[in-house]
Amino acid sequence: MVRYAWCEDLTISRVHLRIHCILYDEDPDSNIAPFVYATDLSANGTFLKKSNSESTASQGPGVLMGRHSTFLLDDGDELSISDTVTLIYRSKKPMQPIQLTTTQEDERQTFAPRFLVTGRLLGQGGYGKVLVGIKQDTQRQLACKIIRIDRLYNKKLPGQNQRLPTGGRQERERHSKKRWPTRVSNCFREFDILQDLSHPNIIALEKVFWSPNNIYIFLELATGGDLFSFINFKGGKLDCIQAATVVHQILKGVEYLHDQGIAHRDLKPDNILMTSFEADARVVISDFGAARFLPGDKAQSASQSHKHQRMFSMVGTLEYAAPEIHKLNRAIPADGGYSKSVDMWAIGSITAILLTGEALFVDHSHPEYHKNPKDVIVGLAAVCDLSVLDEDHHPSWSTVGHIPKHFIKNLLVLKEEDRMTASMALAHLWFSSYPEDTIKVYARTIAGWKPRKIHTQLVERITTSPLPLPPAAALPVYEWRFGGADTFSITTTAKLEGHAPRKRLRLS
Repeated sequence: MVRYAWCEDLTISRVHLRIHCILYDEDPDSNIAPFVYATDLSANGTFLKKSNSESTASQGPGVLMGRHSTFLLDDGDELSISDTVTLIYRSKKPMQPIQLTTTQEDERQTFAPRFLVTGRLLGQGGYGKVLVGIKQDTQRQLACKIIRIDRLYNKKLPGQNQRLPTGGRQERERHSKKRWPTRVSNCFREFDILQDLSHPNIIALEKVFWSPNNIYIFLELATGGDLFSFINFKGGKLDCIQAATVVHQILKGVEYLHDQGIAHRDLKPDNILMTSFEADARVVISDFGAARFLPGDKAQSASQSHKHQRMFSMVGTLEYAAPEIHKLNRAIPADGGYSKSVDMWAIGSITAILLTGEALFVDHSHPEYHKNPKDVIVGLAAVCDLSVLDEDHHPSWSTVGHIPKHFIKNLLVLKEEDRMTASMALAHLWFSSYPEDTIKVYARTIAGWKPRKIHTQLVERITTSPLPLPPAAALPVYEWRFGGADTFSITTTAKLEGHAPRKRLRLS
């Protein structure tokens, strides 16, 4: 009877919904549930009614998903595909919602009518979690990264001031101006960089709330998972056309960053997200915790400008890090630092993985690899022997065309000045050697993207005080640049705890 009603209901499209699942952790004891997504493909629409009573989408019929929109499902969510047919999602092993600290719960309530933090866990690390967030007025799902500032401080320094961006002149004068611990400054650097960016291939920052205890960063939720998941979904590697489509978008994002004077410094498949599993999915660069502004002043001399464009911090991930980051590039003085061209080296390494499923400078057969993999990887990168690309009978590289190989060879170059820039790489023959024009393909991938609206107060301080807040017009406008001349401080009374070793916070 149900089957008959379903078939006869003309409001149900032949292809109405697509359900897909992303599994990041195969550990059965993991507290991260599989990510089950529903994408509306119908002509007449699908209503999603959330099981979370705090979400406005839990009221009435729910929220109209919209054609080609994707939502992460929770246990008990209802999908109404017509007036007569409703699908209810049930998880085989429902996970208990993550419990926030008492302070976090109090802070969450202050902005819940606008941005809701749910208990659905996306990822976690030594001092933070990534939970599903919801923008209440649009019901769009977001990723909310919660960082506990108190865990970033050493417990031996219980009276230390925390330098946070408040904008209040009296408060700046009232408190001391000690330097932040590096981890705290990196947390603020991430959204300080993202707040000025709007590009289809850069993760979108939606809102930031902060207190002396926690930072809540609401970011675009990319429902296709990261690039590693995408590669696995495609069988462990991509064909040349698929790889070109992905790399082209990464280059567009990096070109935009470099034009803005920003170096990412940690490009890798883990930090590159996909908006879907489709061939024309939009690619998004994320995780700007290691990124840095590169100040440049046209009034400076060439030598001064060059000096300010150099970086010296050891950052990044071994398989994708240029050898000069580890002071092992023989073409650059050991004390010469490195430039934004390290991002181009990383793109070359990523391209190799896309085409073969293997990292170029990871040699498991090396006699020292299992004892000291770091030295082996960095050492091989410093030599930069790419002869394997041209081996006629190599199991991976022999099937890759000479044009993408030429592309890689012009990125994995020890001399910085000989590496292609992002603009040069975009003009490479690889992106114009296929039947369909790259420009048309790119236009299709970003067709649904919209620039972020300009916010007068994208970053907002949380107050849980019972005292009334001043009028919005009286609130200071957030104008803060990490590393600038002005620095603002407040004193916290939060209990300071020892920080745990850092683990990756994965956004999906």
